[in-house]
Amino acid sequence: MITAEMEQAIVNFADFTVFASSWLLESGEPGFDPNADLVADNVINLQDLKALADSWLTNGNRGEDYYYHYDGLGSVIALTDSSGHIAENYSYDVYGRSDFASSIGNPYQFTGRRLDLETGLYYYRARYYSPSIGRFLQVDPIGYYAGFHLYSYVKNNPINYLDPHGLWLDIFFSNPEDLSRHKEEAVPFTTFVEYAKGKTLEDLQTELKGSGTKSGAGGPAKYRYVIDPANPEHVIDMRHFLVVGPQGEFVGLLIEFAQLFSAPGSAFDAQDFLSNALGAEFYEEYYRKKGLSMQDSLNKYFKDREELGKKEGGKK
Repeated sequence: MITAEMEQAIVNFADFTVFASSWLLESGEPGFDPNADLVADNVINLQDLKALADSWLTNGNRGEDYYYHYDGLGSVIALTDSSGHIAENYSYDVYGRSDFASSIGNPYQFTGRRLDLETGLYYYRARYYSPSIGRFLQVDPIGYYAGFHLYSYVKNNPINYLDPHGLWLDIFFSNPEDLSRHKEEAVPFTTFVEYAKGKTLEDLQTELKGSGTKSGAGGPAKYRYVIDPANPEHVIDMRHFLVVGPQGEFVGLLIEFAQLFSAPGSAFDAQDFLSNALGAEFYEEYYRKKGLSMQDSLNKYFKDREELGKKEGGKK
């Protein structure tokens, strides 16, 4: 990798400069740099660009696999190698400050967000966060709905809350108590998949549209709640999943907020938000695209989430 030649810590724009200066040159031509020939085919082309992109912001060593380990906030606290040996340990203060610099180019640290190794800022998707001052550097995109302080991070309560998207909404939607509601009533996904046998989306929507925990068309109340196979501590509300979710994540969010503000007693919370989002993903990526029956689509989706849960600890 170029970084080995240039004695850098990570693959970055300095490597890209070396790569660009040899673009489309072949071995033997003036200006050809063998360090940029990442796939060793004696020409600098798109194959080398892909190899560069695969190693971007790492130390360029693709020969070792590492596994992530998290704390309750989703912060990376350790990386282990394929033998189970600890490669790196991480610790933070409550706002994410850490004096440790990864020697293997790991950018994912506090709350699982990506650290810009050059600026020391975390990328929270909607905006950048500075752990040194415990504040975002841009205003909250949703404005004063978040409160009067537009730069604050999780209402100055980083021990109990997350904000993975840089939005105040995430504080509202990450309450672990909400996400585990109705756990005593929840069934494994396999039970709901079996229940869906021979049914269409419309059949299930009709059965789940009733008020309260009972189905409007006699569907068993116990099947409304399903344990999330990706996280057994979370529960999916299948009414939100199959009724609101197919309308799209954003539309579903607008519907729920309209109900929240028009009906102060509305119980819209983190579980509803999760169920809506997962339902939108299921409808678009599995039910519509794959052309499977409802039962097979649900089975495929939930098994994929089960695999996602098994990989928690994340293979790098």
